[in-house]
Amino acid sequence: MPIVLTRIDDRLIHGQVVMKWTKHVGATYIVVADDEAAADYLQKTLMKAATPAGMKSSVLSIKEAAEFLNDPKMAREKICVIIKEPKAVVDLINYGINIEAVNVGNMHTKAGDKKLASWIYATEEDVESIKELVTKGVNVIAQWIPGEETIDLSKLV
Repeated sequence: MPIVLTRIDDRLIHGQVVMKWTKHVGATYIVVADDEAAADYLQKTLMKAATPAGMKSSVLSIKEAAEFLNDPKMAREKICVIIKEPKAVVDLINYGINIEAVNVGNMHTKAGDKKLASWIYATEEDVESIKELVTKGVNVIAQWIPGEETIDLSKLV
């Protein structure tokens, strides 16, 4: 299961992901790992419709995504995993998914959050999850689009 990109972006599948990131990493499959989206028929339908022609996608709960990513059939795919929040990445790792790097895209403002970058607002739980990822050896960077400057989030939390 070659994960070519794990991206935190609270918009999940949207133009920037499908037009920039999937092309940049050569993804053949998008896996959205989000409990709320997986339980919402409309969100699932809209995200499937936003998937580029010739690319496959699945919208799954975190646990279902871990099982799916561990399926030997996925070994031939180049997978882009999209998640809303850092804790979900920790959960995937705890389910046995090997994630070496996380690209943090958009995290909109929420109650009680702190600004880490112009497009990233993190709650205390988000900050703790990022710290846990760093402790697990995961490279956590923020980057808006390919080719732009990266920010090492381990230095900001």
